[in-house]
Amino acid sequence: MRTRKEIDAQVEAIVLRLRGARWAADRSQAECAEAVGLQRPAYTMIEQGRQKITVAQIIGLACFLTVPLDWLMAEDLYRIPTARWNPPFWISFMQKIAAEERSKRRIGVK
Repeated sequence: MRTRKEIDAQVEAIVLRLRGARWAADRSQAECAEAVGLQRPAYTMIEQGRQKITVAQIIGLACFLTVPLDWLMAEDLYRIPTARWNPPFWISFMQKIAAEERSKRRIGVK
């Protein structure tokens, strides 16, 4: 079983890769936040490591930023992505989930 320190290091590596992928894709924090149904301050906190990121958000950002999911999740921090990945199905799927989450917040459903 992995220790808490190892898990924290993995999450930090994912966040660093997400930030780098966002810069490489020339996307703003606001665009990334909208892609996964978050407000910009919440996304900023994720990039700063002050808020947890969910698996669904990782998948959504991988699709939005067109980076391979296995590269984001790799344990080797310096691994270079070998290909761009951008299936339209997953992008529309994550946008639908984000829209549903926003509508739930508007009407007060938990």
